Amino acid sequence: MPNLKQYFTSKDFWSGVMFMATGGVAIGIARDYPLGSSLGMGPGYFPIALGGVLICLGAIITFRGSRHIDRIEWNWDMRALLILPTVVIAFGLLIGRVGLVPSLAVVIVGSAAAFSKFPWYEILLLTLGLVFLLVSIFVWGLGLPHTLFQFRFF
Repeated sequence: MPNLKQYFTSKDFWSGVMFMATGGVAIGIARDYPLGSSLGMGPGYFPIALGGVLICLGAIITFRGSRHIDRIEWNWDMRALLILPTVVIAFGLLIGRVGLVPSLAVVIVGSAAAFSKFPWYEILLLTLGLVFLLVSIFVWGLGLPHTLFQFRFF
């Protein structure tokens, strides 16, 4: 049995805590939404069900982590820590101004740029493939009303 300090520096411990916290926040936010039933789901049904699943998975991961300690490696990449949140914010700011396709391209290229091991042709192929896949699923398949291209900057 590992000592308490080893347990708190385990990857599985913190992964489980993250899952449980996310599930708890989802349930907390959705607690005032009407739940409905399995046949007539209300707006609170899915977040509460998903939050419960996340809490259960987090508990399982935390428990399994108590048997096998896999320590956290603390090597932070400042480039990724700065670029990735910036890309997410840029997506939120751009989607209403330039449309879905350019916003997705910014996210994919920006995320790949956060790591130095991607060749440019792989980034290009990844961007084209993911944009096509996401537009196919969300706009054409599910019929979500997203504008693909628009140029409105103000």
